[in-house]
Amino acid sequence: MDLAHDGSLQSPDQNDGEEQQSTSAQTVQGSAIPYTRIFEHMPDALLALDMQGRITYLNHQAESFLEKTRAELLGSLIWETFPKLRASSLFQYCQQARSAGKAMSFEYPSSTVNKWFHIHIYPSEEGVCVYFQDITERKKAEERLHQSEKRFRALIENNADVISLTDANGIIAYVSPSMTRVLGYLPEGRVFHHFQELAHPDDLELPKRILARVLQEPGKSQVTEYRVKHKDGTFRWLEINSMNLLDEPGVEAIVWNYRDITQRKQLEQEVAEAKEQLEVILQNVAAGITVVDANDRLIYVNDVAAHRLGFPSLAALLAAQQAGKVRRHEKFTVWDESGRPLPGNGHPTVKALRGKQEKALVCHQDNATGRLFWTLVRAHPILDAQGQVQFVVSVYTDLTEQKELEQRKDHFISMASHELKTPLTILSAFTQLLRERFEAEARQDVMPYLSKMDDQITRLTKLVADLLDISKMQEGKLKLAREAVDMDELVREVVENLQPTTTHHLLIEGVAQRTITGDRDRLGQVLMNLLTNAIKYSPQAETVVVRVAQTSDTLTVSMQDFGIGIAQSHQEKLFERFYRVYSEKDQTYPGLGIGLYIAHEIIQRHGGKMWVDSFEGKGSTFSFSLPIR
Repeated sequence: MDLAHDGSLQSPDQNDGEEQQSTSAQTVQGSAIPYTRIFEHMPDALLALDMQGRITYLNHQAESFLEKTRAELLGSLIWETFPKLRASSLFQYCQQARSAGKAMSFEYPSSTVNKWFHIHIYPSEEGVCVYFQDITERKKAEERLHQSEKRFRALIENNADVISLTDANGIIAYVSPSMTRVLGYLPEGRVFHHFQELAHPDDLELPKRILARVLQEPGKSQVTEYRVKHKDGTFRWLEINSMNLLDEPGVEAIVWNYRDITQRKQLEQEVAEAKEQLEVILQNVAAGITVVDANDRLIYVNDVAAHRLGFPSLAALLAAQQAGKVRRHEKFTVWDESGRPLPGNGHPTVKALRGKQEKALVCHQDNATGRLFWTLVRAHPILDAQGQVQFVVSVYTDLTEQKELEQRKDHFISMASHELKTPLTILSAFTQLLRERFEAEARQDVMPYLSKMDDQITRLTKLVADLLDISKMQEGKLKLAREAVDMDELVREVVENLQPTTTHHLLIEGVAQRTITGDRDRLGQVLMNLLTNAIKYSPQAETVVVRVAQTSDTLTVSMQDFGIGIAQSHQEKLFERFYRVYSEKDQTYPGLGIGLYIAHEIIQRHGGKMWVDSFEGKGSTFSFSLPIR
């Protein structure tokens, strides 16, 4: 068909007087109209060239493609109008199609319109017909697919895990390069056809079972673990994740993912062994051990703790708890060290659920048997990364026997103190009578001896009084008066009474200007004890400072000396009963280690607290605070 002489293809701007084209158009007009209408409605560009490369026809899409009108293009030589095309593959293929007389087809990227075309060239006796099919979207899709495949291949080939594709029999069709890193084999140099050939002798059935399961459940992930032989002869633990995609178009294989978990297995083995060792230790320690979760629910006890709770073992206790038969907080009545009832929220384990370590000596009474036992409870919270309590581990050390010994000792001290009190009173009275008699006889030669006797009797009397106070405290029988106490006046009174007996200058700083409610005599006893200690332990110093201060709700008194000081390691135990600091520096200072204990107990029973700040060689500051009511 000669499109060049179809009059209907002329541009509206063409000269109607162009006789040559008009004559030709009339000749073929009748037969060409249906085709040109089809060409005009085609979605792609169409060009007709004569043997010299002159454009004899172009449809509407070709105008858009070439960015010129029909009037500009019809009759022009395409290679002159678009000189760059002469060096393109389009020119070469047009020449080949015309000379060979065969249709040509190729893909061509146009930088002019930034599109891809699939070009078809059809030769004829008059020239060639060039059809431009826009394949830009297809090429973009192919590029995206290519990039996706490239990324996927990079992901597969650089994955730390081994990726394998097999058929329904488990025969390997593909294996990723990471097999070399994991198992030592080169993918192209492997001598096995499926992985079950490498399975450990004890695991040979596992690959068969997993393959059968994979075949039975297409599209479902299957996971297992077994040992696989490395090229070096050792065995590695692998976690195998598999999925049947045999019916998936484009895959048509079983996909296997092999992950090396040898290190994890070794760690699990070590953890299991450590756990077993720890369990042996926990079950053989003398202390009871419990673990509760953040809701105070019991999740572990050793046998000692289980027996204390009335169960033969941890398993029996947990089974009873599962059935809701364990009410551990209702099983016991609990008292603190001073004999006061301890509420459930005051127990060290419960308090540790707030996030801090707790320690307390408590007395438990089994409500079923009536048996009493003393326990030192240490509760330690276990926190997560956000600082929230996850568990509390509590250690119960049975001190019942020790406490009973202490009670017998306390009873002995109490009896001995009472027995000593009467002879000391008589000795003191007779010493006073002797003093009066020898003074009347002017026997000054014996007076120093009487003074020494009196001093020792006074010292012994104070010691007996302190021991009696301790006994009362331990039995909960130390009674405190409740009266208004002017602390400024009491501090001045104690200082004035003590000043004549020492070469130290006792300096008072600050005033309270407030009264508190308490036992004036007992608080005076505390002040006297702290001041005499400050003087005794600063023999080379000249001053002891007594400071009084107050806030809106507390009154604080401090005694600062400039003596030998106390090592940090001793400071936490200073207020314990009978605790003495033994060192080369203080070995010459007498005492039984009960004065600070008594002072501390008196302050605590007033609702206050006592503490110390001290540095060796620089002195100590003992302080106590009392609530202002």
